[in-house]
Amino acid sequence: MPSIKLSDIKEAADKKYGDFEIHLPDNEIVSFAPALRLPKESRKKLAAALNIEARAEADNGDDIYDVYKDIFRVSARQAGAFEKLEKVVGDDPAIWEELVNEFMQETQPGEV
Repeated sequence: MPSIKLSDIKEAADKKYGDFEIHLPDNEIVSFAPALRLPKESRKKLAAALNIEARAEADNGDDIYDVYKDIFRVSARQAGAFEKLEKVVGDDPAIWEELVNEFMQETQPGEV
């Protein structure tokens, strides 16, 4: 019968679904958690942030780049991580687009 050590499973999950780290210009590293590693309440917030149709109906002036920012806001691993990232990136849609593309690609469940 197979024998499984929970510590081995945890180590594999940590490796496969590790944090998404961004190195800021001041050499500080901010980390963002993939959806599979977020607590349930944060996963709900992430789902709400990604509900483009509902956000469009709210007609509050948000655009797709506000959605992108919210992805990082919700998934920030450290207090202040999103704010530090936002300060560096500012309102540059091209950089937010690239960050989200990398984040989604690197943190998606499935084969790596």
